[in-house]
Amino acid sequence: MKYRNGAKRIGTGVLVGDHHVLTAGHNVLSPSDGWAKEITFAAGQDGDVKPFDGAVGGSRVATFREWDRGDRRYDIGMVILKRRVGEKTGWMGMLQAPDATLNTTKLSLCGYPQSKGGVTLWGDREPVTADPHHLTYDTETAKGESGAGLWARFDSVGLSDEMVAGVHVVRRHSRKLGVRLTAELLDAFVTWLNTY
Repeated sequence: MKYRNGAKRIGTGVLVGDHHVLTAGHNVLSPSDGWAKEITFAAGQDGDVKPFDGAVGGSRVATFREWDRGDRRYDIGMVILKRRVGEKTGWMGMLQAPDATLNTTKLSLCGYPQSKGGVTLWGDREPVTADPHHLTYDTETAKGESGAGLWARFDSVGLSDEMVAGVHVVRRHSRKLGVRLTAELLDAFVTWLNTY
């Protein structure tokens, strides 16, 4: 990601549509660097190898006004890609999962840690604790993994496909924090999926 002030950062995202990437709000609108002016997405990148026809740029970004005001419950956003890369890769669905389901399911987090060069996908799977707006977990994370989807197969509620239930946003000491997908957020994402 490149920002209007010249700063560059590494982040992670998860495809939730054929050309829609769910990510952290601070990847598209950084509190210190402003709006991202250029975002490049490489699905499944592994070192120098960028399968699925290489990297693709973003044509638009979206996040919430509440995030622009610093409300961490809305540190989530979307990148709309210039190409429909999801037609080759597939994409994950999104789920507003109940507390009982989240608190008994191990969620996976896969991202591109800057400490490992930011070009190789690393992942882990751990139990989470849910509150109304966030998920907390002990998964090992590093800079560059912000925006990684928190996902699982939710067989207990009859879903056999991988579904995203949150997005990783911050490391705080040993506990990590993700924004939980709520009805309000999902309504906005559906609008963005249908509009852009």
